[in-house]
Amino acid sequence: MDATMILLRVIHILSGVFWAGATFFLVGFLQPVVAASGPEGGRLMQRLTSQKRFQMAMPVAAGLTILSGLALYGRVSAGFQIAWITSGTGLVLALSSVAAILAVVTGGVVQRPMATRLQVLAGEVQGSGAPPRPAQMGEMQRLQRRITRISLWIALLLIVAVVGMASARYVRI
Repeated sequence: MDATMILLRVIHILSGVFWAGATFFLVGFLQPVVAASGPEGGRLMQRLTSQKRFQMAMPVAAGLTILSGLALYGRVSAGFQIAWITSGTGLVLALSSVAAILAVVTGGVVQRPMATRLQVLAGEVQGSGAPPRPAQMGEMQRLQRRITRISLWIALLLIVAVVGMASARYVRI
């Protein structure tokens, strides 16, 4: 029994299920409802995304998934041996890993700053007690559209990662 492998797999699978599942829920269900709900939906999303637990849960789950996945990849490839990496399983796992890493980078580098800006704008509007000015409304709508598009791309990258990792052991080249 290899306790380290078991622990790494448990961490990888549980954190990956949380990360991908939460992303699929947000993109597939919550964002469309929020968009259709007008100002009430915006307030709900602002409350959700301003919660410290939510702000930490997604990056922690993504980070644990990536780090445990890299450790697993290093172990199953016998220290990143090129012969294993170029096998069918190795290639599919490598491409799946790249998709997951791109999802993390896109979320952290592209989406997070936009979400932070949207929170600041929403806070300014709430603090003023007045309806948003046309410039504020325009920027908020533009940011919401971009965040929604980027969220879809992140979900698609995670689908590639999940399908690849689930099927990699069956690929023969």
